Amino acid sequence: MIYALLLVNVGNYISGAAAISTVLKINLPVAAFITAIISTLYYVFGGLKSVAYVSILHTAVKYVGVLIVLGTALSLAGGFEKIHQGLPAHYFTWDGAIGGSKVAAWIIGTAGAIFSTQFIIQAISSTRSAKAARASTYWAALLCLPISLALGLIGVAAKYLYPDMNSLYAMPVFLQAMSPWMAGLVTVSLVASIFVGVSTVALAIASLVVRDFYVPMFKPNAETEFRMTKRIGLVIGFVPLIFVFFVPEILNLSFFTRALRLSITVVALIAIYLPFFATTRGATLGLAAATVTTSAWYLMNNPYGIDNMYIALATPAVVILIERCLPGAGRAKAEAAKPEVSNAN
Repeated sequence: MIYALLLVNVGNYISGAAAISTVLKINLPVAAFITAIISTLYYVFGGLKSVAYVSILHTAVKYVGVLIVLGTALSLAGGFEKIHQGLPAHYFTWDGAIGGSKVAAWIIGTAGAIFSTQFIIQAISSTRSAKAARASTYWAALLCLPISLALGLIGVAAKYLYPDMNSLYAMPVFLQAMSPWMAGLVTVSLVASIFVGVSTVALAIASLVVRDFYVPMFKPNAETEFRMTKRIGLVIGFVPLIFVFFVPEILNLSFFTRALRLSITVVALIAIYLPFFATTRGATLGLAAATVTTSAWYLMNNPYGIDNMYIALATPAVVILIERCLPGAGRAKAEAAKPEVSNAN
């Protein structure tokens, strides 16, 4: 999960840097460094509660900014009908030029990522009650739909107007056609959205590092743990910058990180619904194997047309099945169950 979320923030830094570099006329690495500094200050000195409040404010600002960009894009293009006529038909089909297999993989991966992602679990767990948590997830789902459609329309408008442009700048490119005040408002909305995204993800990484590694190893008191969390958080804020210089393709990187998180979901579902197969050794080997195979498949650019999402889906299940058939697996399972039987008696 730490590995996956670090890569999520690589994508966040690149996205934020694209907007900042367009407005300030600076290069991408410098803009990414600015993004890292500001977003790190957000969560290191604020924590989960401040990130939650700022997220709500920035969501509203982001909506306004995206709608302004959409209006500008459609105006420059001469309306949706001209875009529809000027681009190939596959831009307006459900699977485009991507293909149904990849779209299905992305749907599976997104569902799996939502189920297991640390910062989503943190957000749900921090609500006041189960009812509030359920309501918040419904609101999040509803808010995703209109902004997703708006972003899709902005993307095809950018392709229509600037066919040879790097897709990374599909949104920031429209800032150049706005008045300074309007461009400033949109820039604030885009960059603020990135800052909150980076902060949320980095806070989740810090929690995982502290609770799964630092606390078990050093057993600190509450004050020391809090102080070290801030220090670790500062480091985490700047680690993704190492990978920003490679400037990966954002969309594929985004779904690759979801594939990594999907493998965690597979292991969790096996533990819940197929407990006979659930052993600590199997889960550990399954996740380790999925990390390696999914990463290798992504770096090889999905050979044989098989998306890395399917590799992440299959690998942990196959490894857990093989592990269950190995000598000693059943005995390990029985030993793990003994304390529960003893306590019940």
